[in-house]
Amino acid sequence: MPRQRSFLSSVLKGRRNTPTYYSGRGDMAGNPDILAEAACCGRPDAEWAWLRLLCFVCVSSTVGVWLWQVYFYKQAMFFKDEPWSPFKN
Repeated sequence: MPRQRSFLSSVLKGRRNTPTYYSGRGDMAGNPDILAEAACCGRPDAEWAWLRLLCFVCVSSTVGVWLWQVYFYKQAMFFKDEPWSPFKN
């Protein structure tokens, strides 16, 4: 008879590298794809919707700032003379 593990050791070991870990993630059995999980494929419940929204906001703001710094930063000098411009000296 195999020795039963304690609760603490089973919690610390986790479920990684076990069939239940991978089959419980994603829509396909054995799919450990984290990217698919983040793109709504892995967790359909509304409990995780805030995390997907937070990821979308962070990624889109990062891409927006990068686009501004690379392509559109020179546009600010055209608005320096306007009274409403935040770029006034």
